[in-house]
Amino acid sequence: MVNKVDATVVDFFSVLLKDTKTSQKLSFAEPEEKEVKQQKEQELQALLSTIPTETKTVIDDVTDKAEVSFVTEEVIAKKTEIKPETKPLLADILDEEFQVLYFSVGGLVLAVPLVNLGGIINSANCTNILGRPTWFNGVQTNREQNVNVVDTAAWVMPEKYTDELKASISYQYVVLLEGSDWGLACESLISADTIDKSKVNWRQKTGKRPWLAGVVKDKMCGILNVDALIQMLDKGLNCQDSIN
Repeated sequence: MVNKVDATVVDFFSVLLKDTKTSQKLSFAEPEEKEVKQQKEQELQALLSTIPTETKTVIDDVTDKAEVSFVTEEVIAKKTEIKPETKPLLADILDEEFQVLYFSVGGLVLAVPLVNLGGIINSANCTNILGRPTWFNGVQTNREQNVNVVDTAAWVMPEKYTDELKASISYQYVVLLEGSDWGLACESLISADTIDKSKVNWRQKTGKRPWLAGVVKDKMCGILNVDALIQMLDKGLNCQDSIN
C-alpha cells in the first residue's frame, strides 16, 4: 500500500513538472492559498497603514527638536558675541595698598610698582645702535641678556631736555621693567614705600601719556603704568603719543 501511495505521489509531481496544461487544471489547493494570501496581505496592509503616521510623528518630533536646538544655539551665539577686549586701568589691578620704588631723573621723581619691577642694575657703557630714537641710550649686557636702556629724562620730558640739563644728568642705575628687555636709566634710588590707592590721583582715561597711571598727592611723583610703557617703547613711540 505504501509503495502504491508513494508511486502515485511521484507520478503526480512528475505530471505537474512535465504537463503545463494539466498543472493549470489541477489547482485543488489554490482557493485555500488565495485565502491565506489575501489574509496575509490584509494583515500586511493593516500593519503598513500604521507606519506612515508613526514615522511622520517621529520625523516631526525630530524636526521640532532640531528647530528648537537651532534657535537655542542662535540665541546663545548672540548672547556670547565676542566683544573687543578693554584692558583694565592700573588702578583696577593693584591692591588697595601696594608697594613702589621711587627713583629720580633730572629732578623728576617717578614710582614703579614693585610687581612690575624686573630688577635694578648699575649703569654701564652701552652699545649704540644706528637708526634708533634719540632717547635710546643703547644696549647694555646683564647676565647674558641684552637690555635696551632708555634715556629716561629725554623720553619723559623732551620739551625740557636741553643741552644744559643733559650735561647735568649722571645716570647711576637702570631700573628693569618686568617682562621685557627694557630698562629706565635713573640718577638715584630714593626708597621703597607702601602707598594707599586713595592717596593717588588716578587717571580715568589713558589718552596721551598712557605710561602715566597717576600722581601720588603728597610726593607729587608720577606712577608708571609699566605695561603701557613697554608697549610704547616697543613701538618706538614718544611720551605724548597714544598707543591706539
